Amino acid sequence: MVLPLVLLLLDNWHKRPLTQTKVWIEKIPFFALSLLFGLIAANIQSGGNFYGALPSLSEKAFAISSIDFSLWQRIQIASYGFVVYLFKLFVPYGMAAYHPYPSAFTNVIFTIYPIIAILFLAAVLFLRKYTNTLFWSVAFYTLTIALVLQFVSVGSAIIAERYTYIPYIGLLFGVFYGLNGLVLSKPTLKMPITIAAAVVSLVFATSSYQYIQTWKNSITLWDNVISLYPNVAKPYALRGTFKGKSGDLEGSLKDFEQALALDTTYAPTYEGLGNIYGARASPSPSPKCSKRPLKLAPK
Repeated sequence: MVLPLVLLLLDNWHKRPLTQTKVWIEKIPFFALSLLFGLIAANIQSGGNFYGALPSLSEKAFAISSIDFSLWQRIQIASYGFVVYLFKLFVPYGMAAYHPYPSAFTNVIFTIYPIIAILFLAAVLFLRKYTNTLFWSVAFYTLTIALVLQFVSVGSAIIAERYTYIPYIGLLFGVFYGLNGLVLSKPTLKMPITIAAAVVSLVFATSSYQYIQTWKNSITLWDNVISLYPNVAKPYALRGTFKGKSGDLEGSLKDFEQALALDTTYAPTYEGLGNIYGARASPSPSPKCSKRPLKLAPK
């Protein structure tokens, strides 16, 4: 959806005047396609099938979250994502398949993130007169990350590292372009910078290899999420689902019971409990558990 804006940013890098009519006319097809796919995405995320043009989803797995955030909370959420994604490029900590929203926004740290984001962008704008590379790389990052900062909340995750694949291109371009300029201006720094880059690459490669192990199966995947968010129900329920399908009914039951203890409004927990009770031939709780999800998520 942001491709036309990125193309304009590329025009800026190549010093093409944005006042030329030709620059905008050649982007019209891209703007049209962006509008079309934007409408499709909005419709699908709200549980639709784009007026019958696409297959209907069996469930609203990607529907817009029902959590009602205030405007200030949405600004906090977007700022949190903007800053955390930026920081994780250089310090990839707390990586996980799922990052839930906080239970409350009373923590003062969420108030700090909008301030950090504003100060950072203000500094980039101020430094533009000294280096256009920094401005361009941050502009690329901002444009390509903006639509996934959860200002309009989609799903139940506050951030997702997979959203950063393209935005990081801009930031890394700025980093390496800057390092290249530094080496050209001071050739004596070539060897130290090369050694430092090799060490950082080795550290990141090792970290990536270790993190990849968490994706071995659903047990290791959700074990990792639970280690980071032990008081959130969804990871327990999803791990319980996998355990149940793998034949570990006792382990599955424990996970669903833990999920229920943490959150009595998460519908898949009841569905999972109903399946487990049914598989274990425990008749009394099963019908109740099977009906409860329909009340919590009737569609």
